[in-house]
Amino acid sequence: MNGRVPVKISTEGGPIKPGDRITTSSLAGIGMKATTSGPTIGIALADFDPDNGKNGDATTSPMTVSSGGTVTTGKILVFVNLGYARVDAGLA
Repeated sequence: MNGRVPVKISTEGGPIKPGDRITTSSLAGIGMKATTSGPTIGIALADFDPDNGKNGDATTSPMTVSSGGTVTTGKILVFVNLGYARVDAGLA
């Protein structure tokens, strides 16, 4: 499956910028920014950074993750392209 699809996402992996790889989060049915190498569901096509007013195209809402922290969820367009991404944490 390939294409532009609205995807539920969270800030669990940090703010999302266009071009960031999206992977699964600890919240069922919600993606997040990929911060380590592994399977990904696609590439973000929009910003999602609620702290700076970039909320994508959906209402944001806070949720509690398994680690006990709180994240914000919303929805952005993602170019769905299932695969494996090698993410280098040393790059900014």
